[in-house]
Amino acid sequence: GWDYSTSNAPTAASNSGQPFRFSDNTQVPVVDVVPPPEKKNLLPDGLVAIGNMLVIINYLIAATLAALTFINRKHKVVRASQPLFLYMVLFGCCISTTTIFFF
Repeated sequence: GWDYSTSNAPTAASNSGQPFRFSDNTQVPVVDVVPPPEKKNLLPDGLVAIGNMLVIINYLIAATLAALTFINRKHKVVRASQPLFLYMVLFGCCISTTTIFFF
């Protein structure tokens, strides 16, 4: 095994009664660093309003297309396109558009 009796590492017994010394060999701690103010680069209010308006327009278009799919669900073209799949695509469009609200 290793012989730790000649180690220069500080131990609790060797520092008893002596004050702690920092890396600059002083007993005074370093002053805390104050972080600079953060620039958030937020979007202007007008651009946010336009984005929200486009999200609402997308919701209205999705609702209209869902209603048209439901009304024409017996038509051979809509049946061939599988209405459940069309509803899932519309739902996915609404979910992906919702992320604009949280940007």
